[in-house]
Amino acid sequence: PQLTFTLGQLQPTDPMSIALVDKNLLVRFETKTDKTYTLKSSTDLQNWSPILIVTGDGTIQSQTILDVAPDTPNLFFYLEESTSSSSFPSSR
Repeated sequence: PQLTFTLGQLQPTDPMSIALVDKNLLVRFETKTDKTYTLKSSTDLQNWSPILIVTGDGTIQSQTILDVAPDTPNLFFYLEESTSSSSFPSSR
């Protein structure tokens, strides 16, 4: 599933927020246990590169990604949630 986010001030009640301060990206989002979250960036909405991978633990994650904003007029972000591979039951 895709999570939506807002660009601007980080608010403690937002399910996910993102802010660009200088060239640093400040990201805050709720996680679910046994989910993996991958934050991806793109300059053209076609090609996406992972810049952060977090395993959810049911807490709110706050992350700072340093020097993320290249000299480009467009920079897009996408947070992807997937099931962690460790959460699958093993075969017997």
